[in-house]
Amino acid sequence: MQYYIGTSGWHYEHWRGRFYPEKLTRAKWLEFYAGHFTAVEILHKYSMGFCIFDMPFLACPLIATADFAYIRFHGSSGVYFSCYSDEELADWAKRLANLAVNLKAAYIYFNNDTETFAVRNAVTIGDYLQATV
Repeated sequence: MQYYIGTSGWHYEHWRGRFYPEKLTRAKWLEFYAGHFTAVEILHKYSMGFCIFDMPFLACPLIATADFAYIRFHGSSGVYFSCYSDEELADWAKRLANLAVNLKAAYIYFNNDTETFAVRNAVTIGDYLQATV
């Protein structure tokens, strides 16, 4: 089982100084990003799969309809701007590890990019998932 973890995009100006070094040119951002994450969500479809999402006040089944899982995190208490707690991410990691037992891959994206929460949350869930292996 392979987990691919990243964020929904990488080209956010407000990440400069928070994730990207201040003097790093935008042309180098994707390369820098790739040194930290194994995937980036950039909207092309190569295979059909159900998109599992986490968003406040909406429920979504935790199912996979292909040999991979596709999960989008939008924020736990507010869409795009809230940070997941360590406890929430630890719980998600357990749930995702159970879902992924018979899958080839799981694509996990964080779209709560305000204040670079997506970066922080992607790193944290990666650590939790690594511990489940």
